Amino acid sequence: MDDFQSFQQIFHFFLSTKLDANYVRSIETTLNNKGLIDTITDFHTMRTDLCKLIINHVGNVTFFQNFVDASVCLQYNSVPDKSTCVLSGVELSGENGILIVVDSSKLFTFHKRLKVIVLTFWYLIHLPSELTKESTNWFRENSGTYTEQTEQSTALIVDKISKHNNNMFVKRAYVKLLNTVKFVQKDMSQITVIRG
Repeated sequence: MDDFQSFQQIFHFFLSTKLDANYVRSIETTLNNKGLIDTITDFHTMRTDLCKLIINHVGNVTFFQNFVDASVCLQYNSVPDKSTCVLSGVELSGENGILIVVDSSKLFTFHKRLKVIVLTFWYLIHLPSELTKESTNWFRENSGTYTEQTEQSTALIVDKISKHNNNMFVKRAYVKLLNTVKFVQKDMSQITVIRG
């Protein structure tokens, strides 16, 4: 994903989808959107490939499956003594572990040095909403809430958010995505999962 123009299309698509529940249907029924559909398909394929790289590196698909349909993940920077790392099986002391609570019901502990891998996987799974989270929060705070949008008003809101402060939200999301891709493809290999 090194093409900023393609990423702008992706950002617009996910922002429009978040603001208008009928947006995807309108794209699918319009004949001249094959290019956009192909771009979004390629984007999802990239996400899937990156998630597979993480799972292959860590070797624990069961743990990561808990993130797929989850909506909330709370993080605590310590764990009860003698907790076990879900990824390695190693016993943890209180200071060297992270505790996460997924959807207020599933608790997992893992070593702090694996935190970036776990949070990167969460980010990739929830990427469509993560890309637009900052911009929609900004819009709500600065323009009031939005309820039912028409196709035209959605396009105006997307345009306003996208162009705000010289495309600031799009650029930030793009840089974060590039950093995530770089981490998974290059830097992640330096973080080993030491089995207990």
